[in-house]
Amino acid sequence: RDAQESRGLGDVYKRQMRLWRQTGNGEGWFALLLTNGEIWFLSLADMESFMLNRKSIYLPDIRQCGLPLEAWVLKCGW
Repeated sequence: RDAQESRGLGDVYKRQMRLWRQTGNGEGWFALLLTNGEIWFLSLADMESFMLNRKSIYLPDIRQCGLPLEAWVLKCGW
């Protein structure tokens, strides 16, 4: 039951990110807190790409396609 609820909540977030993108606000990003305390960001496009073929995203995927918090902040111009 918990997995179903989590998956449903993920669907809500993806829908919100798609709406964000459709309104011209740029790409939506997902913040991921790793078990080691690092925070990484994955774009909606990358998240959708991964989820087409599987139910989980693995650490090598996150490190390959994501941005660590510091790099994401610089990208945003903050």
